[in-house]
Amino acid sequence: MRSNRPQVHTLERGNAMTDNDSIAAVKSAAVAYETPLMREIMLAASAAGHRLWRNNVGVLQDARGQWIRFGLATGSSDLIGIQRNSGKFLSIEVKPGPRSRWRPEQVAWLNLIDGMGGIAAVATTIEEAMRAIGG
Repeated sequence: MRSNRPQVHTLERGNAMTDNDSIAAVKSAAVAYETPLMREIMLAASAAGHRLWRNNVGVLQDARGQWIRFGLATGSSDLIGIQRNSGKFLSIEVKPGPRSRWRPEQVAWLNLIDGMGGIAAVATTIEEAMRAIGG
C-alpha cells in the first residue's frame, strides 16, 4: 500500500527530491514568487521596527531513513515575529496570489494565534502584510 507522502530520495550532501515532478514544479513556481515577496515583507517590517523570521515547515528523510520534522509547528505561517512596541506575536502566511489555497492546518494556526491575542494574517502583497502588522 502506497503512502500519501511522496517518495523521497536522499541525494549527496543531504539534498532530497521527490518522485513526483509535477508536485515539485508547482511548489517551485509558488516559491519563485513567495520567496522574493517574503524578503520584501521582512525588509519593510524591519524598517518599521518589527522583527520577522522565515519559518520553514516540512519533513524530510535523513540518511538512516528517519523522518525529521522541522519548523515551528504543522500549519505555522511562513513568517513569524514580534511587533514593535507591543511585543505581540506576529504570524504572516504569504500566498502567491488571491486564489491560492489554504490548508486546514494553516487556517487552524492563524485562528489559534488570533485567538491568543497575536496578529495573524495572510498577505499577497507587502502592503497587506504591513497593514496587518501595523505600519
